[in-house]
Amino acid sequence: MELTPLERDLLGDLAADSHALWEIFGFVRLHHPGLPDEAVLGLGRSLISSWLDRRWLALGTAADAPVSITLADLLPLIDRLGVAATYGFTGAPWLDLAEQAYVDVKWLRPAV
Repeated sequence: MELTPLERDLLGDLAADSHALWEIFGFVRLHHPGLPDEAVLGLGRSLISSWLDRRWLALGTAADAPVSITLADLLPLIDRLGVAATYGFTGAPWLDLAEQAYVDVKWLRPAV
């Protein structure tokens, strides 16, 4: 499986700890400095959609994670918030890697 540097970096980081939804977009900005907000939104949304299709994401259990959200709500939430989803916001869902990510990406190891 061919992964982009962004995906490799994000996978490694998510294996270490949970990330708020907006932090995914922070990784897009880190790997693509100077990218306009709309492009960050599009690239990040595409990555999240791909990882949802691969069953690589799970909802995190941080203390301030919303309890009523599901994985199916992520893309509609991003679409509703637009560029605001790419910046820190109160009540953002938290994400972890699902078991399937560890099955599919052989070098990936969960934090101990």
